[in-house]
Amino acid sequence: MTQPLWSPLPARPNIRAMKVTVDPVACEANAVCVRLVPQVFSIHEDEEGEDVLAIAGDGEVPAEYADGVRDAVTRCPKMALTLDG
Repeated sequence: MTQPLWSPLPARPNIRAMKVTVDPVACEANAVCVRLVPQVFSIHEDEEGEDVLAIAGDGEVPAEYADGVRDAVTRCPKMALTLDG
């Protein structure tokens, strides 16, 4: 019996991307998260003239901003941000 010339690839680890969401009822748009990670969070006015928090990339957090987003979640004065992943 001959041996294969290559070994099978190991199974890929199940890596999930980090995702951040905002509770729009709890959020008061204090902008703490915006000051910490402006690449991910921003404030804009809705159609009723209220300030609302927007999250870039549908909430998917690029790896280079993960630490900053974790910090923003813990510093949110209304605890309106949630991490998944």
